[in-house]
Amino acid sequence: MPALDEAASYALAHETPWPRDLRAHIEAGFFEAPPHNEILGPIRPRGGPNGLVMRGGRAIAKWGDTRQVDFTFSVAKSYLSLLAGIAVADGLIRELDEQVAATVQDGGFEGPHNGAITWRHLLQQTSEWEGTLFGKSDVIDRNRNLAVEGKGRKGDARLLQSPGTFWEYNDVRVNRLALALLHRFRRPLPEVFAERIMQPIGASADWTWQGYRTSVVEIDGRSIESVSGGSHWGGGGGDRCRGPGAHRAADAAARRVGGAAAAARCLDRRVADAVPAQSELRAAVVAEHRAPPLCPRVGGELLCGGGGRQHHLGRSGE
Repeated sequence: MPALDEAASYALAHETPWPRDLRAHIEAGFFEAPPHNEILGPIRPRGGPNGLVMRGGRAIAKWGDTRQVDFTFSVAKSYLSLLAGIAVADGLIRELDEQVAATVQDGGFEGPHNGAITWRHLLQQTSEWEGTLFGKSDVIDRNRNLAVEGKGRKGDARLLQSPGTFWEYNDVRVNRLALALLHRFRRPLPEVFAERIMQPIGASADWTWQGYRTSVVEIDGRSIESVSGGSHWGGGGGDRCRGPGAHRAADAAARRVGGAAAAARCLDRRVADAVPAQSELRAAVVAEHRAPPLCPRVGGELLCGGGGRQHHLGRSGE
């Protein structure tokens, strides 16, 4: 198909400017200068551009090495949001607007500021959580601007706003969400993710989702690694999407991806079928997605302040 051939050629010709040696890229200070750029979790080189297009259960276009294991960094944030939805369905989180401190008592949500943070604030990145987690201070990602990632200045200890009033893309705070969810499930999040999401959608079992060497915590006498919500400082793994029907037919060409991110293309099509008995959860998720966004869409992405800048939210959330 000429149109697909043209799209594949375009993808091959427009590779990300990031070098393939991701460890060297991070250690060179792309995200932040030393010592804050210390890598704490697994990291590996990335491969070249690759992808495939499926229709009717068969691959109709493919380019590059689709078996390459690649990090996908912040797709892990979507995994955390799925687990939060499951926690609500299971009654582990009573409601998104409940203060996290009501059910998580690990010292991270104490005091008038952090104590006011709700699950919704964590999920929407408006928590303004303050502290150090697994050796990384939230200050590292303050004033982060995704529009000039790797070029702009960040890491200034600006004055914190009230939780729920200020949006900022902050990986330390996302990791704080992951740890809070771990305290509610009281078992490794990858284990829950495999049982409730990956297995029902027919994904492979040879994927991983990892945290840091510093992120092991003790829960009920058991040492458990708290996973990361991205690969900013390493962490992640890989997966191969496969399963019944169309997904089994696509297995030979399925792409292995990582950074916990693995089955994003599978999730997009099949996650609703993974929990058929949880219709109330599904309806709630749909309602949340249809609610007016806190932030404007920029270039097809939902980014606050235009291009990912931190953004102060008014009463209307605009």
